[in-house]
Amino acid sequence: MKALVTLACEDILRDAESNAISIHNIIEEIVGQAYPVFIAKFCVFLLSEREKGDKTVVNGEVVIMNNDTELHKFPLKIDFEGKKRNRNIIKIGGFAIPNPGSISIQFHLSKKVYAQLDLECKTIGKPQIKAS
Repeated sequence: MKALVTLACEDILRDAESNAISIHNIIEEIVGQAYPVFIAKFCVFLLSEREKGDKTVVNGEVVIMNNDTELHKFPLKIDFEGKKRNRNIIKIGGFAIPNPGSISIQFHLSKKVYAQLDLECKTIGKPQIKAS
């Protein structure tokens, strides 16, 4: 099995009638004036392709790291349903990124990293404080 596409965005929609996927506002980096930064809408898309001899259902987990700190971990199920390709849509309602550096979204299968998406988390400018 191999990962063909991994990406992060604000929202992903699947049309029930056509089964088409729409990806909205791709996220290539996280930028904040100060940390922690709160991300209100965050989705991850994983397109996997089954190779000859691969199981049709594989269980694993998704791990989100900020630098070397684990922020979240939850189960992942890749079910090909007899097809060659599988699309996983992971929606995270919102979370805080404590520190600048990087965010790593890792897909673990059989205790190994199957696919990984790294996003830079950087600081831009200085926080604006207004006296009243």
